Amino acid sequence: KLHSVPIAALVLTLWSFINTILPPQHSTIHVPIKGLGREFDNFHILHLSDIHVGPTTGKKFVDWMVDRSNSHSPDAVFITGDLVDSSVKNLKRAVFGLKHLRSKYGTYYVTGNHEYYTNDVDNWLHYLSDSLGIHTLHNQHHVISASTNSSQQICVAGIDDHIAKKIGYEGHSADPIGATEGCPNGAPIVMLAHQPNGAKMTLKRVPNVNLILSGHTHGGQFFPIHIPVWLVNPFFAGLYHPRKGTHVYVSRGLRFYGAPMRFLSYPQYTSVFLHPED
Repeated sequence: KLHSVPIAALVLTLWSFINTILPPQHSTIHVPIKGLGREFDNFHILHLSDIHVGPTTGKKFVDWMVDRSNSHSPDAVFITGDLVDSSVKNLKRAVFGLKHLRSKYGTYYVTGNHEYYTNDVDNWLHYLSDSLGIHTLHNQHHVISASTNSSQQICVAGIDDHIAKKIGYEGHSADPIGATEGCPNGAPIVMLAHQPNGAKMTLKRVPNVNLILSGHTHGGQFFPIHIPVWLVNPFFAGLYHPRKGTHVYVSRGLRFYGAPMRFLSYPQYTSVFLHPED
């Protein structure tokens, strides 16, 4: 019996490691959106989060992910932070493939806490926008108008990561009100906020937000880390309906941070289909 303990630990460790090298799962959810125009029925968002390009995730994975994304033919691609774990100088070649993401209305990105740990956030925002053609939402929004009826719109907003203010990163602080100021009246609002705590802040400050997309938690990544992650985050993983007219979705993320382990929390990327609320 004593020998069975280390054997079981070894098996679980190997299983957790294997989960990090298998292809991420593709999940699908459907979300009813109040005020969504009929031209946007079945609007397909491909939600990517927590890619963590750095020492253990490089160009090969990014290129694979771009191919997978393009194969789903989304209407838009939303990246909710923790894209990178080092500077532009070190990783610009590894992420260059993001330039080849294809969708009808483009790619949108917000920072995660790890972008601030690189101490190179502003350079990342410039590089992603100027060199890769990605819409970087730095407490900003972008209005998507239906190609067949420009009066039907979606306001895609994004906030700086929740950590920015805590660490005093100059010029950065999550501002949901500023991000949504100027959104067209009556247009549904989709907010990108890396941390569930940023989602909670948005719920408090933007009463008319319809959908918030987040990541950060990795679904706990591996047991027993699940427990403290679940305790400190208002939303853990999956789809939530915190109030009438508003949904929150938290992705488990595509990769990992620290130890290459995933146990009871499989990596994922998600197709989010929007539908008019009846």
